[in-house]
Amino acid sequence: MSLQIKFIAIFSILGLAISIAFGLMSGNSLTHVVITALICTVLSAALGVGVYQVLKNRVPEFLDLLSGAGDASELAEDDLGGLDSLDAEGGDIPLPEEGAAESAFAEGMEPERKEFGDHILVDKVKVKNNPRLMASAIRTMLSRDE
Repeated sequence: MSLQIKFIAIFSILGLAISIAFGLMSGNSLTHVVITALICTVLSAALGVGVYQVLKNRVPEFLDLLSGAGDASELAEDDLGGLDSLDAEGGDIPLPEEGAAESAFAEGMEPERKEFGDHILVDKVKVKNNPRLMASAIRTMLSRDE
């Protein structure tokens, strides 16, 4: 079952339960409670779709976290896995040799790049995706080269 269907189901059930509970507590007739509950169920389902779409557009990492199969959870496991292995080894960290390349750029490789909403993840660092700022930075770097 997809995550969007789960959102719709949860919001629908909450809308139905709240509507029936308050309708019965207020002493309305049974037909009025049922009709109002059905209307609230449909509106709550629409609210669930809206919430899902907003989360999908604005915070996709959160949906990845909820689904449990996303890049955000893999990055977190990678970070924690490194800490666990340090604890098991006694904290000895092998240092790179002085002649070794310091980064992926020195080796001629491009860093791993993933997009998350308004941000870009480059080498596990979130960078705000602002094309004007990036263009300005590129122009500055080119002018320094000249």
